[in-house]
Amino acid sequence: MPATPKIEDIANNLRKAAKSPDGKKLAGALLDYIEAKKTDPDAPLYQFGITPTKELAEILSELKNCPEWEEAVCEKAGTYLQIAKKETLKHKILKKHIEDAIGLLIENCDVSEKGEGYRPFALLAKAYLMRSNIIRPKGITIPERKKEAIDKGIKYADVATNLAKEKKEIKDAWRIKALLYLELQRIQRGTCKADEKESYTDKITDALYSAVDKGCNDINNFVEDLKIIVHYSRANSNDAYLKNIDLHSLSHEKIELEKAMAYKILKDTDNLYEEMQKLTVRLENIYLTSPVWDDTVNFINELRVDNIEGWKDLAILTWEACGKVLNKTMSNLHIRWYWSRQRLLYDLAFMAADKFSDKGEKYHKKADIADSLKSRPALRWNALNESAKNYEILKKSLEAEADSGYLKNIKVTYAKTKPRVFNFNKDSVPEGWIVIHFYINQLEKKGYALIYDNTDPGKEESKKWKEEPFEYNELFNSYIEWQGNYNRLPHGEKHKSAESLVALCKEIGKALPFLFKLPNNEQENTSVLFIPHDFLHRLPLHAAINGENNVVFLINHPNCYLPAWSFYRDKIDKNVENMLLFKNVENAVDLRELKGISKLNCWEINTNEVSTKEFVTTLEKLPKPPKVLSIFCHGKANAVNPFNAKLKLRVHEKITLQSLVLNSQQLID
Repeated sequence: MPATPKIEDIANNLRKAAKSPDGKKLAGALLDYIEAKKTDPDAPLYQFGITPTKELAEILSELKNCPEWEEAVCEKAGTYLQIAKKETLKHKILKKHIEDAIGLLIENCDVSEKGEGYRPFALLAKAYLMRSNIIRPKGITIPERKKEAIDKGIKYADVATNLAKEKKEIKDAWRIKALLYLELQRIQRGTCKADEKESYTDKITDALYSAVDKGCNDINNFVEDLKIIVHYSRANSNDAYLKNIDLHSLSHEKIELEKAMAYKILKDTDNLYEEMQKLTVRLENIYLTSPVWDDTVNFINELRVDNIEGWKDLAILTWEACGKVLNKTMSNLHIRWYWSRQRLLYDLAFMAADKFSDKGEKYHKKADIADSLKSRPALRWNALNESAKNYEILKKSLEAEADSGYLKNIKVTYAKTKPRVFNFNKDSVPEGWIVIHFYINQLEKKGYALIYDNTDPGKEESKKWKEEPFEYNELFNSYIEWQGNYNRLPHGEKHKSAESLVALCKEIGKALPFLFKLPNNEQENTSVLFIPHDFLHRLPLHAAINGENNVVFLINHPNCYLPAWSFYRDKIDKNVENMLLFKNVENAVDLRELKGISKLNCWEINTNEVSTKEFVTTLEKLPKPPKVLSIFCHGKANAVNPFNAKLKLRVHEKITLQSLVLNSQQLID
């Protein structure tokens, strides 16, 4: 990035330009002066000044209506956009350059319907394309600002293509327009209504065809042209353009996916697989914020639909790469917004695990895939825990969460220590227990139960596993009906929803009949560990009712739940220090009595037994700040959204309400 000119230099250049009859030079110097004043409005620029003359006054009065002024504005805006292309820029700086370019062009050029200059429209289209590129989708949500940027970019690109006269202008205008439509295609994928899909697909194809037809085929100098040709060929299932390209000789970096797409059209599966393997290796070092993740996963799904050999291997490799990135990511925003977009990847990997011929290996891999999708909180906690000793890393992570983390080039903080790999450890399953991993595969619209039976430890490993597929649509509908009935009833009348709850329990038994076929010990009932997935987390699986005899599952099988296997610990950390425990529950468990903890420095405060003043005094007397804060307290559930559960406080319960601002005086009073 070039150094910013000093204020003195800017003013001196303006003074020199004012003495010259060169309108272009004066326009450029004056524009630098105006832009510098915006950047630093308090700078004493005016003390340098220029010598006022009648001739200069006349020139300045007409300058903004002259072609030289528009040319200078375009040069300045183009410089801003060129700087914004640097991948090393932080998001705030990158965004500033793009917004400066947009503001400069709109303020100083005629970009109305009557505008006649090609270049301002082309630069605005390019700027809005760059603005849309830096705004990333959040989860399944496409930010309105991204849609707006694409719409405006296409509007200006349409004008630019009509005004372009020279060959270079024509190619540049159509190149920008085609890239805008490709970005539109990316956000419309999976969100467009069926009746709208054909219309926007035709527009995208027309834009790509026109770009290729107008000469956007300089693939050696413009990687964008390669993307346009590949996507046009994909839209038309036509390899005419690709046959004339030597894909092996291309020197561009980071084009493995485009080359793989081209090889698919050319029916060259060997080279396709080779390029995708290279991409999966590179993915291990690509932030989850990058759109290449979405594009890669969707392409693998295409390979699956077309039954192209190797898609299963690629799905597993991509899932493993995603896990490596995820294991290191501490930012909760990046995990929630970006990892949550990769549900399709996990569905593909789950299906791809069928490639393993060994039954034990296959089901073990499926259990790992299922569990890795459920382990988000544990993964983040592990990454934070690994770097807890490094305050700066932790601080940067929290700052990233406070910032707009869904934008391009936000730096993701990674744990620098060796990440822990979460998987299903069969050796940790207690003897005599059965573990049931559930997985809801949205791609197949089918559910799976992976059953690991450890009732007979001596049994061959592959025979301990069993997979039970099931349909979940009716089960989901029954759950929604019960929740609707429960939530509509006022407090104190919730019991009236019992009938729909019983119906739900019967539907669970009907959808999951294998629950009643689990092995049982005559002397002692076999215990079951449920690890649910998706909406199954909200179902009373233990209350499933057998339709044949109305027996409730829990009667014959004591059971418990885990959100993910990675939360299971067969060993307890025996060195817990500097913990502060708050409790308002009478006879709460003394942590020192917990099995396995031999060393515990814990200060306990029972809030029922002390006044506010005594409470504060106790905190002040602590020898050093606690490392762990634990609160043993009653909770208040939220049936609609479990994440909105609150602490049930004895007094001042209003502080748990959302969107409520309280000062210290209100809180104490």
